[in-house]
Amino acid sequence: MSFPYKKNIEKSMKKFYDSLCEKNKRRYAAIESEKLSHGGVNYISALLECDPKTIRQGKKELTELELDITGIRQPGGGRKKKTSTPEYSGIDQDFLDILQQHTAGNPMNSSIRWTYLKPREIVSELLKKGYSVSRNIVRYLLKKHEYVKRKAQRKHYDGWSS
Repeated sequence: MSFPYKKNIEKSMKKFYDSLCEKNKRRYAAIESEKLSHGGVNYISALLECDPKTIRQGKKELTELELDITGIRQPGGGRKKKTSTPEYSGIDQDFLDILQQHTAGNPMNSSIRWTYLKPREIVSELLKKGYSVSRNIVRYLLKKHEYVKRKAQRKHYDGWSS
C-alpha cells in the first residue's frame, strides 16, 4: 500500500498518539483507520506501532459505547474562583463614581451605555482611590455593570455644502 500521509504528518500523528492514554489511543487509531479505505487498519497499525486487534477494539468501542465526555478531572477540580477580597470591597461604587462623568449612552435605548475612558485610564483612576487592579479587572467591571464597547460611526458625505 502506498503511504497516504506525508512523513511530517505521520511523525505528528505518532507523537500525538504517544501522548494519549490507552483508551484514547485505541479510539484515535480506529478513527484514523476509518479515514482510509481498504488496508487502513494495517497501515495505521504499522504507523502507530500497535496491534490491528487494538484498532478493531477501538472501532467496537466507538460504535457500541457512548463516549465518556465528562473529562478526566473530578468535579470541583481545578483552580478555585476568587470571591471578593477585602482589598476590593467597595470597588463597585468607586468604579461607578469614576465613570459617572465619562459615560454616554444611546438616547433610543437607555440600557446601552459606554465610557470614553480607556481601561488603562480607569486603572490609574482606581489606583488614586487605593485599588491596585489590572486592566482585566477593569474589563470585568465594565462587563458586570453592562457597559458596551462604543463602535465607530460612519458618516456619509453627500458633497460639500456651502
